[in-house]
Amino acid sequence: MGAIGPNPEVCNDELDNDCDGVVDNGCECKTGAAKDCGPEDVTIGGKSVCKYGKQKCVDNEWAVCEGMVLPFPSDLCGGDGYGNGLDDNCDGEVDERCLKESTIKCFNNEQDGDEEG
Repeated sequence: MGAIGPNPEVCNDELDNDCDGVVDNGCECKTGAAKDCGPEDVTIGGKSVCKYGKQKCVDNEWAVCEGMVLPFPSDLCGGDGYGNGLDDNCDGEVDERCLKESTIKCFNNEQDGDEEG
């Protein structure tokens, strides 16, 4: 008489509502919490264009990641072949496979020695 049996788990109440010995099991997160989100295999910071987004916990489940900036397939070289000084593919290297400013440009329509173009 007066016994309380197992009930469905209520997230974030710090109780073992379903009497399985685990408090708040089955709850992904606590409503109102937030965390960084996005791909883990990219370089963030420095000259990288990539940015982590934010993911909010809504009704004890992680919502969609918002605001992240993903990498381009490769670094962006302009029409002249020179890079933009950024790590567009977020691999930790800036403007790989783009011409560098120190490259000597061909100026007389004949490619001499170390000239490019």
